[in-house]
Amino acid sequence: MTDVFQRMAEEYRAKGNWSGFMEIRRNIDKDRGPSALEEVPLTVPDAEYRALVRQTYTWSHGIWENRVAWLRIFNGAQRDLGSFTAAADELKLAKMPDPLVIYRGCCEHNQQGFSWTLDRQRAERFAAFSQEHSKAIQRIIISGKIVHARISAYVTIRNEEEIVALPEHVTQQQLDDITHLPFMTESMIKKLGKDSK
Repeated sequence: MTDVFQRMAEEYRAKGNWSGFMEIRRNIDKDRGPSALEEVPLTVPDAEYRALVRQTYTWSHGIWENRVAWLRIFNGAQRDLGSFTAAADELKLAKMPDPLVIYRGCCEHNQQGFSWTLDRQRAERFAAFSQEHSKAIQRIIISGKIVHARISAYVTIRNEEEIVALPEHVTQQQLDDITHLPFMTESMIKKLGKDSK
């Protein structure tokens, strides 16, 4: 099956269909896309490249595990990325305060990630999810401020009010250990329901 997908990816590449190329590669690559982004030629216009980055980042899993590859993209190893916010989200962002207060829900091992949110409760859910899937000890909320000019992207496609930002661009950071707070993820609630039957 992988051979079929590899051939499809190469056909898309030959035709210059980079969206199709990324879609296939995101599903077969172990890193879920950032290495394929690095194969997109510099001849692809910046606006199209930013859309590919947005598409790949939005639907990727394991962003933290592929942090080094994403850092190369964000830091412009191949080209100056700038903001990869969609035009409609740019309009929403422009109406928000500057700087913004943002939150990152994480555990002790993944504090230096890129995904932040405007919603503290959503950050708490991400901390619980991260703890559940990594067997970490602590659930942490990091809060901080970021000026609009330092935001890599504002993404609303998954209703997460996500701010993509390099951790060093977030100022006045405060850590809040929320391990002591009771919290249940959706999968924990489902498991409880099964266990009670």
